[in-house]
Amino acid sequence: MKNKYLISFLVFFTFYSNAGFYNSEQEVKKMQECAEHGDWGCMTILGTFYSTLNETPTELINQDDQKAIYWLNKAIVRYNEDHFTLIDTYNFSEAWIYDFMGHIYSSQYSKLFNHKKAIENYEISSKLSGGKYGAYELGMIYYTGKGVDKNHSLAKEWLFLSLKYNNKALEILEKIN
Repeated sequence: MKNKYLISFLVFFTFYSNAGFYNSEQEVKKMQECAEHGDWGCMTILGTFYSTLNETPTELINQDDQKAIYWLNKAIVRYNEDHFTLIDTYNFSEAWIYDFMGHIYSSQYSKLFNHKKAIENYEISSKLSGGKYGAYELGMIYYTGKGVDKNHSLAKEWLFLSLKYNNKALEILEKIN
């Protein structure tokens, strides 16, 4: 096994995906240690912990989107250096990380709210995932005109790309036509 933290990451990920967040300081501290030792999966989870989009209890971690972006960017770099196909099964991929950063930048509640950066991250995410991540969000941005001029032609392109992953796209495509 390439990384001694892979097993602990899988255990943490199983808990995280089932419970939605960690519920003890010890678990959060273990995740921080794992991330600091270079495990991209732990970096990803730590980034989501810091995000204001997450439900991690604030008594366990001070939510800070700047720190979230920091850890998510580190995860992308590490992911590219040390790729684990096993983890991709759990949808923690480079594309997913860019998608999550797009959500941070598109949230009006984030101090980092920035339409341009949201679009950039969603575009990268969509290209990396073949439309699984990011494409629906881009379609909705162009459909609603949030932060950009409304452009139903671009909205249709992105929504069509997301169609096999998101059945809500069909409803919007029907409205456009």
